[in-house]
Amino acid sequence: MRHLIQAGGEQLAALRLYSLVLVGLLAGGVCLPVCVSTQEKTGSPAQQKIASDLLDAVRRDRGEPPVSPRPAEVDVDEKGRALVDLRADVTDALLAQIKVMGGEVISAFPEYLAVRARMPLKKIEALAERAEVKSIRLADKAEVKRLPAACVQES
Repeated sequence: MRHLIQAGGEQLAALRLYSLVLVGLLAGGVCLPVCVSTQEKTGSPAQQKIASDLLDAVRRDRGEPPVSPRPAEVDVDEKGRALVDLRADVTDALLAQIKVMGGEVISAFPEYLAVRARMPLKKIEALAERAEVKSIRLADKAEVKRLPAACVQES
């Protein structure tokens, strides 16, 4: 770098620009994780276990404004229940509590720490307060994509 400084004005200007870009990248790279982790740590311990799109749906259901600028659309059934995936220590007590809260257990896989259930939006936070529950998020939707008939070979 020393030879660049001694070489002339153009190279010195390029070095300054390079330094500014590098500082900007480093500052952005350091700031971004800090900002994201600060956002994630807001709310109660139970709310921290709930995915932000689901938490926004819970807030809207209570008549509160969503936190996200573009809240996700959440499909709820006629009983006000959303299909959710829980990462949890699957116990008989947890499965019974889901039913007591008005939910329906669709599937439970203790070996994978996984439960899929339909839960009333009004009960999501109460469920997240349980120690066995590690996280709750909207269930992934299955997608079926069909090939055009011209692409399918008949055998």
